[in-house]
Amino acid sequence: MLLHGGASSSEAREYCGRILQQECTAELKEQVVAWIDAFRGLEQTGAPTMLYIAAWRETEQVIWYEFASERLCELLACRSNEVAEVLRQSVIDRREYRYADLDAEVQEAVTTRRELEVFRQGLREAVCRQGGVEAVYKVVVAGRKALWLKDQAVTRSFAPDGILVSLGMLTDVTKEMEQKDLLQRIGYFDELTRLPKRHIMQTLLEMSFGQMKKQLIDNFSFLMLAVDDFAEIRARIGQEEADRVLAAVAELLTASKRREDEIGRYGGEEFYALSHGGLASGRELAERLRRLVAQAGFRVAETAITLTLSAGVVEATELTNPGIDALVMRADRRLRQARRQGGNRVVGSDEPGP
Repeated sequence: MLLHGGASSSEAREYCGRILQQECTAELKEQVVAWIDAFRGLEQTGAPTMLYIAAWRETEQVIWYEFASERLCELLACRSNEVAEVLRQSVIDRREYRYADLDAEVQEAVTTRRELEVFRQGLREAVCRQGGVEAVYKVVVAGRKALWLKDQAVTRSFAPDGILVSLGMLTDVTKEMEQKDLLQRIGYFDELTRLPKRHIMQTLLEMSFGQMKKQLIDNFSFLMLAVDDFAEIRARIGQEEADRVLAAVAELLTASKRREDEIGRYGGEEFYALSHGGLASGRELAERLRRLVAQAGFRVAETAITLTLSAGVVEATELTNPGIDALVMRADRRLRQARRQGGNRVVGSDEPGP
């Protein structure tokens, strides 16, 4: 089916939408034809943006495209009638940037691919309430290099048809986002251990509590870990060698964690970790790391030294008033308890009171 809506449709391409082929009101059909003609005209100017017209029914989850620019199809390596499915499979995350006020820092809200699948309907309802959307999507198509697409759109509702139409443009902001990620990575990793820094712990815990609130996970555990008697070891071998030992411990911890675990440097000889699941999962991770450190052969100036690791473990659901500070304080208290008991041990409960 070809569109013939006037001079601007002289370059008409095959129509791959649905509205013009279904029982819809004349008003909606005429409007869609006019929009497609206008977007095709703009496309011919060579503007760097990628225009699209998306639509969906209020009662359904399925989204389709009435129009997708040739440049977008080339970027996604697909036909216009495949754009919706390719994007659905290729979006890694969605990012919104919010301004609380002119003097406040920009807040980045990240929605992961898993969350997009669960809350897709809620996001569309939010777009309808707001009358549009402005977000950045990370897209990976068929194993190619990641793309970053900025999406700006307005939404129009056609109540008699029960259809919503989104008129938008996508801009390739890959270079800008790669630069942003590079700057974040510079401030993300500890130079000595190459582990995430302490301030990253706050973000990881916020995300974990957020996932619990959204019922994406039932529980998670938080660990505080420390190399036992490290002050004495440093005094004996010197600061430079002590740094090398810490870097070796960090490398061992990183190599031993599961994909779903997170491990970072808290400060000095202390580390932190997050594990999916409850206390049993956290204790299993802590015990495994403790055994690995105790069994590893660390060497300083051709001399073997033995290191041990202690850990305090707490699960999020055991807190009466869940919060980051309470979680960290309890894990730290249990770590100190493990050290008081001689070290080289994991503690997952509080000492009984007097």
